[in-house]
Amino acid sequence: MCGFAGIISFSGPLDRGASALLGAMGQQIHHRGPDDEQILIKDQVGIVFKRLSIVDLGGGYQPFSNEDASVFLVTNGEIYNHHELRKLLRQPHTFQGDSDCEVLLHLYEEQGMDMLAQVNGMFSFLLYDARKQQVFFGRDRLGIKPLYYAPTATGMLVASEMKALWVHPDCPTEIDWMAYWSNSGFNFNPQIPSFFQGIEHLKGGAYMQVDLQAKKYDTHTYWSGMALSQQEREPDTRTLGEISEEYVGLLEDAVKIRLMSDVELGCFLSGGIDSVSVAAFASQEQSFHTFSVLSQSTFSNGDAEMAHLSSKNLGLPNHQVKYPHHGLPITPSDWKHILWHCEMPRCEVEQLYKFYLHRYAKQNRPGLKVILLGQGSDEFNGGYSMHMAGYHGRPRGMEANWDTFEKCLRNHEKENLVRHAPHSALHFASTVHNTQFLKHSGSDLPFAQHPFQFYWWRSFYSLQTYNLWHEDRTSMANNMESRVPFLDHRLVEFSLKMPPDRYRELFWDKQILRKGMESRVGDILAQRKKGLFYHGKDERYSNRMMFQIFAQDNFRLLQEAVEESPKLQEVLDRDAIYRGFQAIANDPEHSKINSLLPILNMGLLQGMAERASVQSFLSVDDSPLKLTEDTPLQEYEIADWETQLESLRVELALSERTINTNNVLRFSNHVYLLKSHHQEGVWKIEIDSELTYLLEEEEMPHWIRFLQEVDGERTIAELLTATGLSMGQVRKSMEEALDYKVLQLSLDE
Repeated sequence: MCGFAGIISFSGPLDRGASALLGAMGQQIHHRGPDDEQILIKDQVGIVFKRLSIVDLGGGYQPFSNEDASVFLVTNGEIYNHHELRKLLRQPHTFQGDSDCEVLLHLYEEQGMDMLAQVNGMFSFLLYDARKQQVFFGRDRLGIKPLYYAPTATGMLVASEMKALWVHPDCPTEIDWMAYWSNSGFNFNPQIPSFFQGIEHLKGGAYMQVDLQAKKYDTHTYWSGMALSQQEREPDTRTLGEISEEYVGLLEDAVKIRLMSDVELGCFLSGGIDSVSVAAFASQEQSFHTFSVLSQSTFSNGDAEMAHLSSKNLGLPNHQVKYPHHGLPITPSDWKHILWHCEMPRCEVEQLYKFYLHRYAKQNRPGLKVILLGQGSDEFNGGYSMHMAGYHGRPRGMEANWDTFEKCLRNHEKENLVRHAPHSALHFASTVHNTQFLKHSGSDLPFAQHPFQFYWWRSFYSLQTYNLWHEDRTSMANNMESRVPFLDHRLVEFSLKMPPDRYRELFWDKQILRKGMESRVGDILAQRKKGLFYHGKDERYSNRMMFQIFAQDNFRLLQEAVEESPKLQEVLDRDAIYRGFQAIANDPEHSKINSLLPILNMGLLQGMAERASVQSFLSVDDSPLKLTEDTPLQEYEIADWETQLESLRVELALSERTINTNNVLRFSNHVYLLKSHHQEGVWKIEIDSELTYLLEEEEMPHWIRFLQEVDGERTIAELLTATGLSMGQVRKSMEEALDYKVLQLSLDE
């Protein structure tokens, strides 16, 4: 909804320069609130507030103040139960308007910070109590809305995004490399990193209390999902159907209260059960536009079709936004634009895709300010259980089921316990099978009573360090607010309070949700297996796009990340980075680009933080403080999926390359297609007697059938006739083979 930044002084009232500093801090987060700016300087506290008007458009101006101007409040987010909270007030209060957030000010007057236990919403806030000479700032339970702070020699800085802190001369601007190394992979850490030294990321469910007179501050936890998950549970004898019915009833209400808005609202519809459930309940209250990614991946895995069908069944307009398989025309400046907004090491193709989906939605519907998402269901309902059991850490020969899922989780938990244990524990860690033993190893991490509880703990962490982080940034970068009904604390607590003997039945592949939605969206949609965003057999195209961003203009972005970041060269071997990038360049699929990408991003972020002014490294035309008019995405209008199926297939395979089907197709010199004698259904492409590609019949049956017919004598049209295939079924693979010189047309040199 908004953004704010604050300066807290321990050395007396703020001076005249504070107003200019606050203005500069606010300018850095202008995208979070382009509708209004207010600056308040009161004694030792200064606040700048940027507003995105969603509720109470004519009022709702912040900071809010109480009747005698002794308490001031700014809030970023939404308080969904504000009507109920107003009824809890026992004393008469004067409200400035109808804003949902203003109720927090008067609740504080009556209850202090105990009020947070009653709030249902997504929010971050900063409150100054002049009478008590205390400042409070905090976040919602799950950490949906961001908040950072930086202690300084003379006080403290607070902001919704780190870039607002960077402009202050007292703010540290050095990357925390150790935080990245210790938080990479499938790790869990109760501390939520900012990835910058001296800048703290306040965790969800917590607030900070700053005493201006004593010149000290303390963090208080008012909600802990980890603690809730460990509490003793009474047996629950209800059936799966009864439990799931109560769960989806809560979900229905969570969606309904998140429709609170005086502006246009939309929904990102992936075709999976999570976003379909949100859209289904929201459509009972109002009509709205939905937006879906149409790509080779979403076409192949059925997501795009299910998004089309579900929106059609719900009577909602659906915009299928086409992402060409050969990548978006992203420039180095575009990438820095996105990275500047996300300000996170793990900024990759997912953030790029979502940034441009938000941008397309905004340009298609200029009045759109609110987007509903299906985020958060996977994290608490076992959405990744099948994927983890099938692919990550499963012992050879074991079937992918709940038991293997639990074993994978115990292995991950063991790795995390060891990582946080004293060095002496490392000597025997590899021989430990029972993680109970590691409970007494001196590790500073808690021990999960059940493996699935570790899954939850990891989810609390990953939501705040990745998912919610980038969902907030990619939406707010486009002047939009994202809302996440599945992270209503009532839903999360409902899952956390289930007894362990019901985990298998409820949380294997989200059965707690799927079972309850069968009668509402049908079996086909309710039981569709989860697909991973942009991953899969078309991931190589995303890898190629990311590689090309850094390789453009004679590797300009690569060199900027390495050469213009002395701190990076102090930590890492400069030549090793270049060798790693060259190895990625030599790999036709660029499969390791995501391993190097966070390092390059951190080098770029270091420069951004040090410059502390976006105009110094981006041209005015590319300034992230405003939206450009152009978007590289286009919509593909679909009236009927079945009748347009073949044209869709061809459309998604098209690129700038022109292929004449009357040309003869042949293998390039020294390129051979061979069938593997050791792996059933696997074919090899060798170039100069070296294995270069593996093709699996299960994954690419049409392409392998086509390749077997290529003889250097027949035209493409003749080969298609011989195989009974259409151009749409093989075009994408053909283009890739031509790009990498595996195949040549008769006119190619």
